[in-house]
Amino acid sequence: MGRSLAGDAELPLLLAQSDVLICTLPLTPATRGLLDRARMSQLPRGSYLINVGRGEHLVEGDLRALLDEDHLAGAALDVFEREPPPPDAWIWRHARVTATPHIAGEARDEIVAAQCLDALRRARAGATQPFAVDQAAGY
Repeated sequence: MGRSLAGDAELPLLLAQSDVLICTLPLTPATRGLLDRARMSQLPRGSYLINVGRGEHLVEGDLRALLDEDHLAGAALDVFEREPPPPDAWIWRHARVTATPHIAGEARDEIVAAQCLDALRRARAGATQPFAVDQAAGY
């Protein structure tokens, strides 16, 4: 089993050994703009970026430069700095970018209804909510 890496101090080591980097982070002041040129340049040449976290994590102009310079092999983006990107955005036309319509999963009616009923039961019982926002953490 591989070693677990976490935190700002270990981020350069994580980046240096990531052939594929998948960003699923919440958006906080500490993660806004996290994927900029300086950090993405630490990825190995030919690596791939997947961002399904938040659009504001990624500095899109820096990504474009690293793609055009052949440092990154490609990117799959489900979230964007501007949602949705304008029709003339470079993201739609770049040969090495796959853009998806910001749907991380299917929200079937029966699943959503069951989650709402569970949340209502918990609220009436004074129980904690399973997906409650942690105000201290910011997400």
